[in-house]
Amino acid sequence: MKCTNCQGELTPPKTIYLGKCPFCQTDIIHSLTTHMVEHTHDMKFQNMLHDYGSELLQNQQQLSAMISDLFSQDKKSKRLLLLSVSENIPVQLAAIQHAHISIRSVQTQAIQYRLTEDLFLKEEDAEQIVTFWTSALGWDNEEPDNSFEIVWHRGYCGFRNSKGEMITPYKYDHACSFSDGLAGVSLDGKWGFVDKTGIEIIPLIYDQRYNYDDDNVKFEDGLARVGLNHKYGFIDKTGNVIIPLKFDVVCGYKEGLAKVKIDFKYRFINKIGDEIISLMYAVSPRDFNEGLACVALHGKYGFIDKTGKEVISIKYDSATDFAEGLALVKLNEKYGYIDTSGNEVIPLKFEDEIYFHNGLACVKLDDKYGFIDKTGHEVIPLKYDAAYHFSEGFARVKLNDKYGFIDKTGNELVSLKYDYAFDFFEGFALVELNDNHGFIDYSGNEVIPLIYEDFACFYEEGLARVKLNSKYGFIDETGNEVIPLKYDKISNFFHEGLTRVKLDGKYGFIDKFDKEVIPLKYDKTSACFHDGLTSAKLNGKYGFIDKAGKVAIPFKYDKTTDRFYEGLVRAKLDGKYGFIDKMGNVVIPFKYDEITLRFYEGLARVKLDGKCGFINKSDIEVIPLIFDKILHFYFREGLTTVKLNGKWGSIDKQGKVYIPLKYDKPLFFHSGFAVAKLADKWGEIDRDDNWVRDYE
Repeated sequence: MKCTNCQGELTPPKTIYLGKCPFCQTDIIHSLTTHMVEHTHDMKFQNMLHDYGSELLQNQQQLSAMISDLFSQDKKSKRLLLLSVSENIPVQLAAIQHAHISIRSVQTQAIQYRLTEDLFLKEEDAEQIVTFWTSALGWDNEEPDNSFEIVWHRGYCGFRNSKGEMITPYKYDHACSFSDGLAGVSLDGKWGFVDKTGIEIIPLIYDQRYNYDDDNVKFEDGLARVGLNHKYGFIDKTGNVIIPLKFDVVCGYKEGLAKVKIDFKYRFINKIGDEIISLMYAVSPRDFNEGLACVALHGKYGFIDKTGKEVISIKYDSATDFAEGLALVKLNEKYGYIDTSGNEVIPLKFEDEIYFHNGLACVKLDDKYGFIDKTGHEVIPLKYDAAYHFSEGFARVKLNDKYGFIDKTGNELVSLKYDYAFDFFEGFALVELNDNHGFIDYSGNEVIPLIYEDFACFYEEGLARVKLNSKYGFIDETGNEVIPLKYDKISNFFHEGLTRVKLDGKYGFIDKFDKEVIPLKYDKTSACFHDGLTSAKLNGKYGFIDKAGKVAIPFKYDKTTDRFYEGLVRAKLDGKYGFIDKMGNVVIPFKYDEITLRFYEGLARVKLDGKCGFINKSDIEVIPLIFDKILHFYFREGLTTVKLNGKWGSIDKQGKVYIPLKYDKPLFFHSGFAVAKLADKWGEIDRDDNWVRDYE
């Protein structure tokens, strides 16, 4: 290393205190801390470890001396860190520094746990120790979760880091964002997790995903919900099963408890899987909020506490969760609020639902509207025919078929004279009178005259679309025409600096200066750009153009969808459907009579010669095309409903018949059960095709 004072090269002493530079006799630790005066203590340690080498961590004498010098003015931190050195915490953390992120996380939590349980430290003190040393070791230099991008190629995705490097190949059907250092990925309907190096730290063996477009495959507080063979539980970040995969339904943890369902009963479990509450209610209870959970029985609602005790009677027709100590309830067609003890804070006498905004709520009684506060006191008399929530300090009200605005004391600041009005937004409100539209300010002044036939509110950068004499354009907040009113159609917003316009029957895109960025020559275009492309129609054929107007995919298709999903877009050519990628390469040949909008978990429903099945992204028939109809384009709870020879049943993702094709009506499974009809008999079946109950 170099002396920071004289730049002389020296070898750090290994067995004694840091000592002095042999050339200039400067105290080494003093010199280091002086030259790093702007740095935090953990950053100083990080630099010292770089200069002295990791062997420094093994030398408790030197390490303790450095801590004593650096933290001479912070006795508490010095005491904690000296304790950590004596307990060998820096060495233990250094030993796992290059382990997989998930293993590191678990081991770090174990070290913190030992500090609190064995050494009787407070949790915040244990966390301070670990945070200091992990930062000093450079763990904070890792890329954050949100720096990784999911990218697509020919229908498969992978992850790219902030340096533009692919940490995984393009191999997954779907991927979720990183959370707690891990990201959920799927292939052929199976889910697992990768770390920030792209390594599959938890193998792809789970059936996790619950619902279409539900990105809930993630870790929260060190646990992730997973499913296998239609049973669900929780795993930790090393893949160990913490809560056995035995439940029919599993929800995330809220206030330390998770809602589960097994053997037709709902329960609440804690984070080690112990059953805390067992319920007999027919309807799924809600999550806990402020210590209480809403439950239902025979169409009535009430609340239980975390011991399962019914603390608020199950008697209400409806109820919301508690928030700020209050819950909205309904009884005998009347609404009011109760507190956590069940006391009526606001009497159940109002005719509409009541929601507070900025301390006031609009209420209805005897067909008249007004406002109350959270004590139920009538702040603004109930005299209006209609009233709306306050926005920017004003509320719209209606009386005798005319609209105006009042303040929070009930003063009418804008006369009730308009045929209609919208809420204030950024100082202006759109109003209508005699079929003409304009804008007023807080004082009721018409800042933009009521002369326009149509008016869209101000969106980005203070522009609003208007219509006058059947022509569209944009004006600014002073009423100046920024985009001349000359277009037959125009989008009501700018997307990535462009807006779509139509003139003389042709579409194109202009910028905010009315410059034609994409010429007005297309028969049709999509309104927005997705991933830099938009679909367009020219001379009866469809293709894609980029934001510069350059043709990205030739105009040769009979039809395309408006956007790409997972790097692919459905197209129609010569009467047949297939998929192409963003380069125009054919990924799925044009041979199908029907095909779904997109792939779901690597599968797409197709129809050919009157028969339906599923293909993967390699155009392999994963489920043969033998069915007369397949009801859904995705699998719900691992099953999809199919029809063959006039009878309905269900198949799994491998095409295996799971529920025999014998029913007269389609099956819709939810939480493990489905309504079924068999030989004029209605009832309910479970996933094992057991007839659970009859229906009248």
